[in-house]
Amino acid sequence: MHDCELRVDRYQDEHSGEIKTIWRNSEWKLFRMNGPALICEYPTGEMSECWYKIPGLYHREDGPAVIHYNLSKQVASESWFINGYKFNPNGGPSHIYYRDKDEKSCLNMEKT
Repeated sequence: MHDCELRVDRYQDEHSGEIKTIWRNSEWKLFRMNGPALICEYPTGEMSECWYKIPGLYHREDGPAVIHYNLSKQVASESWFINGYKFNPNGGPSHIYYRDKDEKSCLNMEKT
């Protein structure tokens, strides 16, 4: 399936005010080959999170599959998945919470 065969929805979440752009396949599962399947933006327009998925599973081979950003545009957390399983192909932790990107320190690391 190619990205051109996907349904794309964009809407504003009534509770958080975030703008969400979602790519889904014909089975309504989050899916996108060439980029994140979900992009959320703060009401200010800055990215708040993105998810890389193959049908129904978190998956990304060249970086983290789930990325959260803080209001300062810095990465707040990263989660690595391959075919839905927590796995960092670089041998590092599968989930990292950053205290402050400039500090290069982590509050919590999970290695599976």
